[in-house]
Parts: sequence; structure tokens; C-alpha cells
Amino acid sequence: MEFKIVLIGGFSEIIELCKELDYCEISVIDKADVGMGTIFLGTDESVQETIHKIVDADFCITPDIPRIREKIYHFYSKHNITYPSLISRNAHISLSAQVGRGTVVQYGCFVSSNVVIGTFVKLNVNACVMHDSVIGDFSTLAPSCTILGKVTIGKYCYIGTSVTILPGLSISDDVTIGAGSVVTKNITQPGVYIGVPAVKIK
Repeated sequence: MEFKIVLIGGFSEIIELCKELDYCEISVIDKADVGMGTIFLGTDESVQETIHKIVDADFCITPDIPRIREKIYHFYSKHNITYPSLISRNAHISLSAQVGRGTVVQYGCFVSSNVVIGTFVKLNVNACVMHDSVIGDFSTLAPSCTILGKVTIGKYCYIGTSVTILPGLSISDDVTIGAGSVVTKNITQPGVYIGVPAVKIK
């Protein structure tokens, strides 16, 4: 059986992940042809009339920004599209963890026991999620961030590169945490937080 996938967004790292996962045909919907051996299908708007011809393929929404992923999902929601989770063979996912549909787990990620990962989440390279944590729908973990045990992260959050969130904390929906920050207390309001310890800046 030939495995086909359509990437909504021509993100090179996800193209490489699809090759790792043995997809034989990788198509891209984007503003321009990104190459890398993919088939260019056109833009979001231009494919709407012909998308019924390709809905037998898997689909993946690739952008990093949570609200953009959500917007794309709703734009395509009238079509009968299948969104599998794409998990690198070089990631470790505990057998007791749950991973929602449309989630991307890249190289070197570690997901520990009893973790619950929502739908359309993105775990970038070497992200670590420790035991009994919950990651809300459409959230993004940037490279090398560390989510310690029993942490709850809301929907639409962006956790920056090398961020550490200490055990047992809760993070509101729509929170962005800047690179290198350390979260030492609950974050109850949407906004942008940076620093050690992380504080709200806007």
C-alpha cells in the first residue's frame, strides 16, 4: 500500500519527518513550491475546488503558531480529512501516554507515563514532557523545553525553546512563554511571559 500525505504548509522539518515515516508521496499546500521532492498542489484557496480528489490521503497542518493551526483546521473543516499523528521513530512515547489526532512529535522528544497530549499539538525537537502532565489542544512546545511532572498546559499555548515549567503547575490558555524562561508559579491569565522566574510582560 502506498502512503500519501498532504502538508498544509511546506515546513521542511515536517517534510523530512514524513520521509522518515515512509510516506511515498508528499504533497504541499502553500503560497509557493517548496521543492524537496514534494508535489505542489497550490494555495489554500486554489485547492478548494479539487480537494475532493485528494481526501484519501493523510493530512498534516504544519505551522508552529497555535492560533494559525486552529485557523487552518477550521478553514478545512468542511472536508472529510484524516489527520493522523506523526511521531518520529526517534521519539519516546510511554505506552500509558495518550496522543491526540493531528499531533506532530519530532526527533528526540520524550513523553513520559500517563501524559495526555491534545489534538493538533506540536512537540518540536527534544521537547520533554514528564509524568501525568496534560498539553492542551493546538499548543506548541519549542525545541528542548522541559515540562516537569503533573503540569497542565492549556490550549493555544506556545512554550519557547529551553523553557522549564516546574512540577505541578497550571498554565492558562493562550499563553506564550519566551525562550529560556523558568516558570515557578501558576499562570492564570493569557499573555506573554519571560524571565527567570517568568513574569508577564504583555
